[in-house]
Amino acid sequence: MKKILTYIAVACLALGTFTLTAQRQNPPEGGKPKDFVLPARTTFTLDNGLKATLVQFGDIPKVAITAAVRAGRINETSEEVWLSDLVGEMMKEGTSTRSSQQLARDAARLGGSITVTVGNDRTVVNGDALAEFSPELIGLLADVLRHPAFPESELPRVKAGMQRNISVLRSRPDQLASEKFRNVIYGDHPYGRPIPREAMIASYTVEGVRAFHAANFGAANTHIVVVGKFDAGRVEQAIRKEFGDWAKGNPPLINIPKPVSRRAVYLIDRPAAPQSTIVLGKPVIDPSKPDYLSLVVTNSLLGGSFDSRITGNIRENKGYTYSPYSTISSRYRDAYWAEMADYYRSLTFRNPILPHTAVSGFIFTNLDEGEKVVQVDLVADGVADRIRLAQQSWRCVDQPAHQQQPDCQKDDVFPGQAEALQTIHPTHGCIIYEDDPARCVRAWFRHFNAKSAKKGQSCAKFL
Repeated sequence: MKKILTYIAVACLALGTFTLTAQRQNPPEGGKPKDFVLPARTTFTLDNGLKATLVQFGDIPKVAITAAVRAGRINETSEEVWLSDLVGEMMKEGTSTRSSQQLARDAARLGGSITVTVGNDRTVVNGDALAEFSPELIGLLADVLRHPAFPESELPRVKAGMQRNISVLRSRPDQLASEKFRNVIYGDHPYGRPIPREAMIASYTVEGVRAFHAANFGAANTHIVVVGKFDAGRVEQAIRKEFGDWAKGNPPLINIPKPVSRRAVYLIDRPAAPQSTIVLGKPVIDPSKPDYLSLVVTNSLLGGSFDSRITGNIRENKGYTYSPYSTISSRYRDAYWAEMADYYRSLTFRNPILPHTAVSGFIFTNLDEGEKVVQVDLVADGVADRIRLAQQSWRCVDQPAHQQQPDCQKDDVFPGQAEALQTIHPTHGCIIYEDDPARCVRAWFRHFNAKSAKKGQSCAKFL
């Protein structure tokens, strides 16, 4: 009896394996894509400049309402990073007629909720409810937008939460690398300041919160969108009633950045870190350009999805348990493309020069084959030391015996580096650093031109 059961189990296993193999080899063909037709919309503008768009969609008697104000981090100065976020958090703490608890209860009574989200270019107040309560929901959104109480008693708690968030972000290598990447591309533009100092948050006052709201929130830069199955007449009437007498306010701030496409490598050193975070990217066309959709599709195939080429190469071809990806990050009239990956430190450079070191941010910006690196930023023990390219450079030929060349001094080459140069790909670089007795940080970067690899290698020295 046991033998019979064993034979049955083996047969089932073989059948299952055969079926699984067949499924892998012959996946079902995809169906014919269905045409997508955008639902009809109605748009009107109030006398104070507020725009509203109504879209009938779906069969469920629910409604989703978005009030988008063109104000956010773009409106911050260099000493006001995350002030817009603080304004958004404080808007959830109640209005002049409702406490935060009452606001939540009123939204729940309508069958929904209200959220406030702050982004780079806009602040969005979202709400959803049963369709029959659409006018009441519009009244709640208007109260949050127009009459926030900004209770001073809640300010310390909200700021403490934001400071905790900063501490968490500062402990994450991916956030440190992304912060440096955006700072390199955008400089002192608001897009280049994603994370504030904790002391900056501590300095914000309720007067500053109210002043930011008064200066940047108004009817002229607000657009309301209503989507769902609702009575359009009642909804339009409610919008005109709740927002018709709202002050026009200042026009939206237009501050389009001029991203820098500098060919450079930047380092953020974290001694004893178990792995490295790598960011590689450059500015690209923004959503207003005709080819932007083609760019999005291309990125989806390259690294924008789990079954993309970048992820497949690392996980399937090489067998690493990592998930690198690429993304297109867009803002108003601006966008950049970036590839991001986390790797165990021994796999970061694949050469013996860095067997004991990892970097939390290793950032390339528009680094092309054959181009020399112009700058490296190395941050050690929390102190930023800028290492600039020395004016001198030299030619090294006939590796690995180039230590003996008269223009390549012996102390310019690390022990074991010559042997490593033989195995590294010509378009990659090796980064070496150590603390000398004066605790100065020294770094060398070797960038090779594949086209001249047979003739010799070009070296650039950093002091």
